[in-house]
Amino acid sequence: MDDRHSNTQMELFAGSSPENQHSKEWKAIRRERLINSLNRINFQNGEVILNFRHQKYNTKISLLAKPQPCLDHRINFFWSKTLKQEIDFVDYAFEDFCFTDGFKSISSPAQLISFGKQGVTLSLPEISVEFNLRKERRYKSQDVYMQLIQSGFLFEAELI
Repeated sequence: MDDRHSNTQMELFAGSSPENQHSKEWKAIRRERLINSLNRINFQNGEVILNFRHQKYNTKISLLAKPQPCLDHRINFFWSKTLKQEIDFVDYAFEDFCFTDGFKSISSPAQLISFGKQGVTLSLPEISVEFNLRKERRYKSQDVYMQLIQSGFLFEAELI
């Protein structure tokens, strides 16, 4: 995996989930399986997406975080990168966290215990949800660059 993509952080992302999870095939998974999956992600130095929703404006932000080893219902996540801007977590409610293995996505409506500049601590629920997303594995992109010209302004970007 390309190192410049492995530690990227999803910057404050306002909006909704790109896929309608209600239309996907799903099944319930128990806490023990969720813990095994999170420990595998930790062992592979992977990341999960933590979703927060603004209580007044109903916008969502998603942040990448690294799960720490987990033995019971409590787990710590450290931010993948230092937050570039201060987030007033008082205005946001923790919604859920999710991750994928390329074929399936797991979403967990955990309970927020604490948060800070280093990361968050969550209490894992007894049941989480696994969605079947695709028949073929999704791979991370590499070296995809673009330029957009609109009204005389040039915008450059790289797909991450």
